[in-house]
Amino acid sequence: MADVFIIIQMNPVAKARARTVIQDGRARTYTPDRTATAEAEIRTRVLQYRDTFGADVPIRMVVTFYMPRPKRTKLLCPTSRPDLTNLEKTVEDAMNGIVYPDDAQIVEKLSRKEWTTGEPCLHVRLTEYQP
Repeated sequence: MADVFIIIQMNPVAKARARTVIQDGRARTYTPDRTATAEAEIRTRVLQYRDTFGADVPIRMVVTFYMPRPKRTKLLCPTSRPDLTNLEKTVEDAMNGIVYPDDAQIVEKLSRKEWTTGEPCLHVRLTEYQP
């Protein structure tokens, strides 16, 4: 059974919507720079786990996003933007085609945002789903 645990030292970035611009009378769609940069950073960190999961393997994903804590907050956990769903999407899409062939294989997921007083990072654990 495959089991991958990855710590990625970076500020978690939410997946931004694709943008469309008109150039020379043609529509061009692109991923915003911040999202593209975050996905590229994650991809470089997970290359060593290439092809860990085959095409038919259901995957369980557990992700913790350690967010930089504002100096004056009294909140127990980060309840403001970025939202958890878009943070997850950045990680899922970045690993697509590297660790697993398709993020549709993720059948169970547990995610959370937490404050950190240290360096912001993500902890990702991927295991083969066992019902």
